[in-house]
Amino acid sequence: MKEEIYNKMVQKLGEEKANEVRKKMEDANKQKKQIEKWNRERDKKLLKVAIKKEDLEDCEYYQGLRFRGHGIAQWDKNLDRFIIIAYEWGVPVIEKLEHFADVVEIRYDGFVPIEKLDKNKYYDIKRMDPKKIEEEVKNRKLE
Repeated sequence: MKEEIYNKMVQKLGEEKANEVRKKMEDANKQKKQIEKWNRERDKKLLKVAIKKEDLEDCEYYQGLRFRGHGIAQWDKNLDRFIIIAYEWGVPVIEKLEHFADVVEIRYDGFVPIEKLDKNKYYDIKRMDPKKIEEEVKNRKLE
């Protein structure tokens, strides 16, 4: 904490209260740094299991993770993005997400492709019902 800010706090709050505030701010900064460290470690692990961007095949379907959960997405090489159906307030919306490796540093929503899916089963993501697909994937893993 800068000394000039601390001195103003001492004048307004008194030394004891100012020290309390300083300690809380230092603790909050330590926690923030710890969370950032955990996020970096998690991101490294995700990138290890993710299918690399250069290995993705155009118009193929991938099961994976995103910051707001998991899902199935189609890779569009021309857009350089995944196409995914998401629900906002119960309404299906088509989203275009970047590969996680492209957005990991800016903490933006990206898609982490984990597994390539059978193209014969998932024919056009723009016409799919995501709930049915999710159920199929769950059933397939149980078999």
